[in-house]
Amino acid sequence: MAVSLGACGLKASYVAAQMGRSAPWLSRIKGGSLAMSDAQAERFCLLTGSNLLRQVRALRDALAEINGQLDAAETIRRLAAELRRAA
Repeated sequence: MAVSLGACGLKASYVAAQMGRSAPWLSRIKGGSLAMSDAQAERFCLLTGSNLLRQVRALRDALAEINGQLDAAETIRRLAAELRRAA
């Protein structure tokens, strides 16, 4: 996230406001104490003009799948997201 924010030249407070959230919320996301939903990640990528966050999340999911760390709910969520993209 920090790389995407730095590359786009937008302030974190502006991006947070455009996402309908506060700057402290985005700070907690960046710090790892709060998770961003897939929809929020998509919005973040659109606002910053960068796919980096989307790519990092896809890599994290692929590694978890390889290591057998995905639970059933996560597997269903990923399959549903793939079906939405394909539609």
